[in-house]
Amino acid sequence: MDDRKWMILEAIVREYILTAEPVGSRTLSRRYDFGVSAATIRNEMSDLEDLGFLEQPHTSAGRIPSDKGYRTFVNSLLESGRKLNDFTTITQEVTSIYTSKTNQIHGLLEETTKMLSKYSHYTSISMSPDIQQTIFQHLQLIPLSSKQVVAILVTDSGIVHNQILTTPVTMDRKELGQISEFLNEKLQGKTMQEIDSNLMRELEADLISRYNTLSDIFRMLYTDLLGDVSRKLQQVFLDGTSYMMDQPEFADINKLKTVMSALEQRELLYNILNQNDQDMQITIGQENSQKEMQNCSIVSATYSVKGRPMGRIGILGPTRMEYGKVISLVQFVANILSKILSEQDE
Repeated sequence: MDDRKWMILEAIVREYILTAEPVGSRTLSRRYDFGVSAATIRNEMSDLEDLGFLEQPHTSAGRIPSDKGYRTFVNSLLESGRKLNDFTTITQEVTSIYTSKTNQIHGLLEETTKMLSKYSHYTSISMSPDIQQTIFQHLQLIPLSSKQVVAILVTDSGIVHNQILTTPVTMDRKELGQISEFLNEKLQGKTMQEIDSNLMRELEADLISRYNTLSDIFRMLYTDLLGDVSRKLQQVFLDGTSYMMDQPEFADINKLKTVMSALEQRELLYNILNQNDQDMQITIGQENSQKEMQNCSIVSATYSVKGRPMGRIGILGPTRMEYGKVISLVQFVANILSKILSEQDE
């Protein structure tokens, strides 16, 4: 593609994002100084359509970008290295929202989805950490009654898992404290994935050599508590679905119903955010592996704890989304979320 074709394609993408109306050669000749006539612009647009960068929804209408056209535009934004949109002015507001609400990861992610929708005016999605990749931080056992115990498990990502366990024998506070202390010492720094049945059997033998009477409660801990943790699925948070109804593309009720129905499917949302493992992921229209999402684009980014990827946050909208604004916003919020989670782990 030569420079003039690229400038015309870029102008059409920007105009269509702004107006949601097909763009004609006369509009371009009036608003942009390409140094050529409307007829020449029209010929260039025809060439761009033949190359697959533009589409013509009706024979009498102007052109709109194709998925290929959007992809070329987005790649150019990313390759330019220039700052797309500056969100530093909201840093204090975003940070205060996070710190004033909660220090648990699910609460932070609820705030994240609200913020992404608030500032983008699109639908937002956030995904909790894969608990298997989080690091054991602390276990506390608190007696409720003679044979009931509350187990509180905390990981480095801010996940707090509470469970009431019924013990086979009466346990006093001292015995529960011995088990907690033992596990906190032995499991510190290990991922939940590493805390498997083989490791726990080894630890059980070590524990029994110290405290002969604690084997029953210990065995119950790693079969009930840790087993339940390992089966927990990543949670998906969603906000701003009503923004879909504001988009002209979804004035078609069938298109809207398809997307809204898809947004109710947890597994599909999970797959949307995990189409590849890139830190910044931009999926446009037909690039989506989920057929229901092929009229949409998704921009998502990884958030981390001290450099370790934990989960993803993202924005979902029509292919005619404001890519520069959305890419900058998602990356900005992912960076702040990562910073806050990393500081909580210190």
